[in-house]
Amino acid sequence: PEHVPYVRGGYVVVSFDIAGPMPQDDDSDAAFAEAVQAFQRAEGGYVNAAAALDAALAVYPSIDPKRVFAAGHSSAGTLALTFAARDPRVQAVAAFAPVEDVVAWFPPALVQTYETAAPGYRDFLWSTSPSRHRKALAEKPVFLFHAEDDSIVPPKTTARLYEVMEPRHPSTVRKTVPVGDHYDAMIADGLPAAVAWFDSLSPAD
Repeated sequence: PEHVPYVRGGYVVVSFDIAGPMPQDDDSDAAFAEAVQAFQRAEGGYVNAAAALDAALAVYPSIDPKRVFAAGHSSAGTLALTFAARDPRVQAVAAFAPVEDVVAWFPPALVQTYETAAPGYRDFLWSTSPSRHRKALAEKPVFLFHAEDDSIVPPKTTARLYEVMEPRHPSTVRKTVPVGDHYDAMIADGLPAAVAWFDSLSPAD
């Protein structure tokens, strides 16, 4: 459901796995520490995203390098924003209900648990936060979407990010809808709006 609207709009969709999943058959402290450290080594998924884009551009030469966009929902929206901020090949980004400050979003006790498993993890989490990359994001078109009744990620997170990206790129927008919670609003309203927004961008953007 998150990919087909882009395909129908004529886009090539590249999906990828992110390093650091917990093994299904091992919930030990050692397995947890390895998962946390693997995610950290992958720079919060940035390494995985860059590798996926490398592969796509190599395999499909018809992809227009001037229209490479990133998109994601929730934690994947957070990654899409940081990926767009860090990789100059990404021309624009759409993020649905992302977290703008990862450290502040997690309970302090959970951050400490991660820190114990991988020393330096608190600083690493900040490095994956879109707020950390607000200056780079302000230079690119950004589409932020949120439902006002989101029960998982409060809509104030995208409001804060929109405010700190000042001065913003002229094509940057923040769209909200009154209902739809964390997921359904993205499917029903966010994706169609994002596809239309991507269509509106010229290579010069």
